Amino acid sequence: MATISIFIQPSLSSTWNNLAKLSGGNAHVTAMALKVAQESKVLDAEELSFAYAQQGIISCDQRAIVIAPWKAEGWSSLAEDVQTAMYSSLDLV
Repeated sequence: MATISIFIQPSLSSTWNNLAKLSGGNAHVTAMALKVAQESKVLDAEELSFAYAQQGIISCDQRAIVIAPWKAEGWSSLAEDVQTAMYSSLDLV
């Protein structure tokens, strides 16, 4: 259903965000969701925040929080990415 929605309205950021949720964090899909949300003429703070939160990059998580601090996705993504960064730095030592 999400792919059909993207085929019908490829410039709608909510369809890309839905596909990003369903894809389990596919890098291409999350990158497209962010790009479409950034270029959207009708900017929805929650959709843009979600798109940033899905990137798996701490700076993007911070942007997600600044854009929509009431959304849990930005906060949970930040916590996960910081934890991942801490564990990966411990493996290097």
